[in-house]
Amino acid sequence: MQQIKINPDITESDLGLKVYKALMQGACNTLDMGLYVSSMKLLLSAVDTMAFLETGNNRGNEFKQWLNKYVNLSATGVTVDELWEHRNALLHMTALDSDKVREGWVVRLIPYKEPATPPSNSLKNSKFYSIDKVYCAIANGLDKFIKDVELNKDLKELFESNWSKIVYDEPSIVVKA
Repeated sequence: MQQIKINPDITESDLGLKVYKALMQGACNTLDMGLYVSSMKLLLSAVDTMAFLETGNNRGNEFKQWLNKYVNLSATGVTVDELWEHRNALLHMTALDSDKVREGWVVRLIPYKEPATPPSNSLKNSKFYSIDKVYCAIANGLDKFIKDVELNKDLKELFESNWSKIVYDEPSIVVKA
């Protein structure tokens, strides 16, 4: 099984290490254990959180804007809208079909794990995508995002303010009133 690697440079900065441990480590660990659906849920949820950290908002537009700004999806064969609907179906129902997919507005995404190849027969209104390629694209986007935060004082202040509003795994969780 091919192992997805996060750019090791990201963990060299305190901010990169903090974001990796809070948002990506669980996704990477479940991927390594072969829990692909769980891993994709965590990965797409991490995109939600990164968009929130950048904007302070948590709606579909922020998810899509974050992807458009930081992630090059061209090698994945999927669009931002398709990934948004895939996220909705996975996170809300652990299914492949969101409302827009069922209505035929967006194609259904079906994941596969390399080195396997997708089946040659296509399903109506469906598209296969490589989990590996989506992971690599989002990991590269995370790297760009961290660099952007580190270089932009205003973005770093907003990031830190929004960071105080999220929860993540750590030895103790502090709830602030």
